[in-house]
Amino acid sequence: MLTNSYCHFTHVEMLTTGDKWKVEQIDGVLVVRLKTIAYGGNGWKRAINMLLNAYRCLQFARQAGEVPDVVIGPSVPILTGWAASHVARSKSAAFIYEIRDLWPQALVDLGKIRAGGLTERIFKIIERSLYNRAFHIVSALPYAYRHIEKFGVARNKITWIPNGVDLNPFEKIKEYGGGEPGYINLLYLGRFAAGHDINTILDCAIILKEKYAEKMRFIIIGDGPDKEKYYEKVKVNELNNVEFQEMVPKSEVASKCEMADILIASIHDISVFKYGINLNKLYDYFASGRPVILSANTPNDPVTDSGAGITVKAENPMLMAEVIISIYNMSPTDRAVMGMKAKKYARQYYDKCVLTDKYELILNKWLSDSN
Repeated sequence: MLTNSYCHFTHVEMLTTGDKWKVEQIDGVLVVRLKTIAYGGNGWKRAINMLLNAYRCLQFARQAGEVPDVVIGPSVPILTGWAASHVARSKSAAFIYEIRDLWPQALVDLGKIRAGGLTERIFKIIERSLYNRAFHIVSALPYAYRHIEKFGVARNKITWIPNGVDLNPFEKIKEYGGGEPGYINLLYLGRFAAGHDINTILDCAIILKEKYAEKMRFIIIGDGPDKEKYYEKVKVNELNNVEFQEMVPKSEVASKCEMADILIASIHDISVFKYGINLNKLYDYFASGRPVILSANTPNDPVTDSGAGITVKAENPMLMAEVIISIYNMSPTDRAVMGMKAKKYARQYYDKCVLTDKYELILNKWLSDSN
């Protein structure tokens, strides 16, 4: 597995020497940490980081003795997928293109690049070539095929496999019994990143402040470029029902979810989600066995499908407040039933062991086709 030495989530540089890469064994997996550059936000340093990542991938592959059967390359970023396709070709290996976001379309939808501009045109050329080179395309977005088929790709060449969740840490937390009557904790946990709508949660807290300040507490755990803006909003509106906590490592997510009676996922109403959502926080939420509120306009709705909670339209704090009150007014038993449905759904559809088996079917198909 080839990955950057700098982690943009933790802002930790794992390779402090002057080497171009570092090879180590982690849980039996050979991990190559590629030296790039540190960056924050979406400026020019991130662009350099992406270019360096692709270059280092090619550089390492040229001197590596391994001859793989399959090379899996992702988007995001699309240049890493491009590098993986070249490594696959140089090693006479099959190439699987793994899509986390549809670049460049997602960049256009988010306003990061201009539609019809030079960057989009270059990325579209790369995008088309990756679809054509791939033995198979794995997408974390359930409706990505609607976009990919426009490039002449057959539907049976595309498989939806979401990110999923490791259930083991969640088996160790206390089973949710529905909480206490008359008081609930509401939790948001995740990045304050593009597309994620923290403002609606804070506006909802403002609505509920006067009547429910002593009965409901909003806990917001995360980090991102807009953090100070959210802190200021809480201060200006004197939201004593809102508590911010610092971002935690993945190993602590389960214990944080254990604090909650309701878990909130909130995204903006933007076209980037028209091919569906793949929110890691939702899989963690489900695995914790707590009721979930989803604020989103998206073609897939796992919260409603599972019965794990209630979905409301995006960017509507009044609707969110009404739903919170309705769950608050439920009996602990009814809230516990919602939580049980969430956990059952996670085990059935998002367990990483289940998704690994699904991925293995794709690899087995390549083996049977190549023999």
